[in-house]
Amino acid sequence: MDLYTIAFIVIVILAIAMPIVFFKGHNENVRRMKIISKRLEDYLKPANKEYVLLGTSVGFRALFTVNRDNINKVEAVLILLPRQSLIYYPISRLTTKHDKFIVKVEFTKDLGLGRFTFTKSIKRCSSDVKSINYNRRKYYLCGNPRWDIIKVLSSIRNWKYLYEVSYEKRTLFIEFLTSKDTVVDDIIDIINNIKSLFSIK
Repeated sequence: MDLYTIAFIVIVILAIAMPIVFFKGHNENVRRMKIISKRLEDYLKPANKEYVLLGTSVGFRALFTVNRDNINKVEAVLILLPRQSLIYYPISRLTTKHDKFIVKVEFTKDLGLGRFTFTKSIKRCSSDVKSINYNRRKYYLCGNPRWDIIKVLSSIRNWKYLYEVSYEKRTLFIEFLTSKDTVVDDIIDIINNIKSLFSIK
């Protein structure tokens, strides 16, 4: 079999595989976006919501105006792996590895948590760095939190995918790196635990 024949066979295989991968990956990403956005909306019951799609099915940026339960606004960013791309998806599995889900909660008043960052990356800490090991995973804590971080976070299901939790000036920041749909429930648990801890009704 000569080189041209092999090249032709490869092109034919790619031509057949690419649309199959596209539709399957596209549908999977859309499914994830629907699950996470619905769960967030069910929890927040926003007075107003605004979505901006990232590409056709790579995720979204959502802004929810809540104005209830001492929550002013919530911003959510979901960045999905390019499952619809036969070429880029394998590369992203090696580099990015997981979907990224970020939530910023702006409260109507200061919760008195103290300014802090609890993260897997020491680069996100500027001073007062302390190393914490939990569930055989290493985290870094910087700042001066006025609460027991492990106690509040211990109920979450996907500990190994937690990348960062931080708080400053009425804003709670949470970041997970995971391809599990249940990550949205972990986000909600963290918010509820903090509200419960500080008797925020």
